[in-house]
Amino acid sequence: MPFGKAKRTVAQDVQALDHVREELLALRGEVSALRTEKRLKDAFSGRDEADMKKRLEGLTEVAHNAMQKAWALQKHNECMQRDLDLANSNRYLSEGYRPPVCMGCNGDQEVAYGPCGHIVFCSACASRHVTNVCPICRTTIQTTLRVYRV
Repeated sequence: MPFGKAKRTVAQDVQALDHVREELLALRGEVSALRTEKRLKDAFSGRDEADMKKRLEGLTEVAHNAMQKAWALQKHNECMQRDLDLANSNRYLSEGYRPPVCMGCNGDQEVAYGPCGHIVFCSACASRHVTNVCPICRTTIQTTLRVYRV
């Protein structure tokens, strides 16, 4: 092999070697970039999962607290309704129960007519009642009954 040809071959080999080195450096850079990208993805995906888990726990706690508050409000509402019912009952008692009054003299009603059952008059006014019909429903009075209120 002549010296000139060998020189060209060595020069070509050096060029090829330089080219391979450049490719190797480029590939190392790509590998490094890919490794960095993988680390970032792993870090973010782990953080995303951790964030989602933490957020889910937070939302679960919020839902639990809301359910407890709703239950407490329902119990409070039931207590308030009982208090209102009791207050209305007490108001009725404090105002004093006044039985219905006689249509004739505003006294206590004491006589029930039959068969309708209406209680309209006291015994004095019932004895003075001249018509034979109930003044409420106009039914013919067949019987009278003295009633006592407790």
